[in-house]
Amino acid sequence: MFPLMVAYSVSSPPSHLVVGTMALVGGDVYHQTLLLLLWELKEVSIEFGLCEIISKQTIRIRPKDGTPWFPNVSALEALLPTAMIDHSVDCIYQELPPWEETLNGARERYRYVILALADKYPNENLLLVTHGEGVGVSVTAFMEETEIDDVEFCAYSQLQRKICLKDSRVPTAEPFTVLTDIGGSTGIRFSKILT
Repeated sequence: MFPLMVAYSVSSPPSHLVVGTMALVGGDVYHQTLLLLLWELKEVSIEFGLCEIISKQTIRIRPKDGTPWFPNVSALEALLPTAMIDHSVDCIYQELPPWEETLNGARERYRYVILALADKYPNENLLLVTHGEGVGVSVTAFMEETEIDDVEFCAYSQLQRKICLKDSRVPTAEPFTVLTDIGGSTGIRFSKILT
């Protein structure tokens, strides 16, 4: 229910971003697929900002105040090979968003976290595992006048941007280009908004 991982690698080309949905359920086919996908990656960490929308729309029963309802981060990390876990990463979100967030608030959160992670690791490829709404935002936030028609289970998007080093050796990033096909071959279908 809450796949919220950040995985990053140093494989080329740099500054490549893939945002996708996958289930993180111990022992099943989705868990095995995720582990195979992550096997080539350098490091993995948990990012609370990539969690599901915290609202009645997605979580039917509101968590009781003070009652732990989210899996312990250590329990989530135990599903992955120990050597992959990077405990030195400072999360963009230190905890889950508060109950109850609006749809637009969640969309802004996804956009912010995607950009913040890309800026934090400008020379690395990133694989962000999130939920359908987050995958949709990864397209609409970086491709003007676009609306999402459907996001299938295990859908993904691809974005890329050019990173330049100026005289000060500070990386400067160009805007993201969405590489995802409009036809839905990656499990996400979107269209241009007609004006």
